[in-house]
Amino acid sequence: FATDTRVPYPYQLQAGFEVERRMEEGKHHHLIVLPTGSGKTYTAKITLKELIEHKKVEKGVLVLTHRDEILGQLHREFDEVVPGWNATIVSAAQRKSDFNGKVVIASVQTLVNRLVQLDPNQFDLVISDEAHHVPSPTWIKILHHMGILGERGVANEPIEKNHIGLTATPIRADDIPLA
Repeated sequence: FATDTRVPYPYQLQAGFEVERRMEEGKHHHLIVLPTGSGKTYTAKITLKELIEHKKVEKGVLVLTHRDEILGQLHREFDEVVPGWNATIVSAAQRKSDFNGKVVIASVQTLVNRLVQLDPNQFDLVISDEAHHVPSPTWIKILHHMGILGERGVANEPIEKNHIGLTATPIRADDIPLA
């Protein structure tokens, strides 16, 4: 992280502060809405760094994406977000899944077929990149396995895990709400 010379914009810092404030209020479902190209992934990175440093996240983080093509980008952002927090990737290109990182970055299409290998207790935070996909059956199955959503996609409360969704499009054309 020390080699990252970018300076966060005030709106990126504010998003992180709001997530942390909501966590302190006991809320577990958070949505960061920023326009395309405004640095949602970087915002998630600086938010995660603060949450780790303030002991709001201690076990591990599962980062979900719907596209294999951005696994490498997410890995570069989240690897060593703080010293000792290495990131690993779970993708179709790998025969064996690596769930040993403190940050596990996974394609939902691959992960949904490897859920038996995923221990939900390993993580206390899930980040959903492009969270407008969360209402789909594949995402619901994974988030249900993690204890974040019920089988029908309804937010489970009370839970101890936090979920942060990232999106530029919080309103879906089918009017299905984001959890």
